[in-house]
Amino acid sequence: MVLAQMAQRISGRFHQRFALRLLVLVLASGTAISAVPEIATELALEPSMLTGDVAELAPTAVAARSRTEQLPKLVLRAARRSGTVFWLTSQLPAAAAKIADPALLIEKGRHLAVDLYLLRDGAAKAILPATALPGFFGMHTAVYALPDPLRAGDQMIARVTATGRGAEDLQLRVAGLADTLALGATHARTITLAFGALAAMSLGALVIWLVLKERIFLLYCALFTLQALYILFL
Repeated sequence: MVLAQMAQRISGRFHQRFALRLLVLVLASGTAISAVPEIATELALEPSMLTGDVAELAPTAVAARSRTEQLPKLVLRAARRSGTVFWLTSQLPAAAAKIADPALLIEKGRHLAVDLYLLRDGAAKAILPATALPGFFGMHTAVYALPDPLRAGDQMIARVTATGRGAEDLQLRVAGLADTLALGATHARTITLAFGALAAMSLGALVIWLVLKERIFLLYCALFTLQALYILFL
């Protein structure tokens, strides 16, 4: 009887400690998220789309058609129904010239491949991606470093190829490259810290279960493990 009471007291203390650790973890996560830096200047683009039998078109031909035709604004669902390849075109806003290190950010599903061109003085120059920042729900942000400075009349042209299925979202914006990379590094660091904390809590719950043999600690272990995997792989 005495041993049972002692075990119950010990178990109660462990429950209290776990609740306290969980509260500290939640507060620490909130502090880390609130400390994420913001991008100083960010300009959203509303590109027009060119769909249909356009797979063999050159970027300069797309630019010419954008000047002679009234192209509709991008509606991703309609563009996807038109075929596996479609084009986007947009004049870069004048405010983009004020950004010291401009970059084009394309937030998209991983199944959408983008070939980017910058049309300047009638010539199309291919812009290679600088990096890609992972996101949630099968999304990522492709980062393209643009020429500095941008000029009035610069036109962005993108060839989009869809392969397979994925997150059906496509958004474009112009922002500073340094701010974008700093934000991406902070996101990666926050995810790593959160995963490490949850993994430690999961391991601690498993060790306590080996000592006390109470089923609830296995549930704690499963809970923290699933949360860690959710953060890491979603």
